[in-house]
Amino acid sequence: MFTTQNHAATHVDGPWHFNPHGLRITEIEPTEFLFTSPAIIDIPKGDDEVITADELAVHAAEIAGHDMLLVRTGYGDRWRSADRERFRSHSPGFHNSAGEYLIRDQLSVRAVAMDFISAAAQVAEAEGVEFHRTVLGRQPGDRYIFLVEDARIDADLGPADLGFVVMAPLLLEGQDGGQVTMLAVPPSFDIGTSAHPRHPIAGVPGVDRG
Repeated sequence: MFTTQNHAATHVDGPWHFNPHGLRITEIEPTEFLFTSPAIIDIPKGDDEVITADELAVHAAEIAGHDMLLVRTGYGDRWRSADRERFRSHSPGFHNSAGEYLIRDQLSVRAVAMDFISAAAQVAEAEGVEFHRTVLGRQPGDRYIFLVEDARIDADLGPADLGFVVMAPLLLEGQDGGQVTMLAVPPSFDIGTSAHPRHPIAGVPGVDRG
């Protein structure tokens, strides 16, 4: 028997995580987990810092027209293995203004992946909760953006590696999200051969906080 939380390690938050009217993870069409135009941006962050709308807006041109946004702060690479307690308790997060910006101004974005443990920094939990509500929706039919928390976004991962991204969540009935395997496939990938490299985007099991 294997027992885990559905918000442990690399996992995806679906709409029902914060929206009582939102879809469960098994109610989402499989095609929604395929992203054909991912983008990656760097916003360096340290302990307990939050990402704001202004910081995302600096990258507006890089984000526009893309369906998945990978946000690399460097925090996971520095602390996920080196100091698990620090990673768990002092990871960065998002300010609600960042969620409002994505929903209002970046209409193509359907998923945001981050290299820290949760979209809600522990020191700014209320702000992080509001961010979740903003991007996951509040009412029936609201637009939502998947949140992939504790993603592995390697320092050498770049646009040349990001032809498309496949998200394969653990689909359990009645859940608001779950562990997810993500694979970045480069534009040069030939579906007829397995010789081309693929980039895993994953976290470390056992570090949890959703």
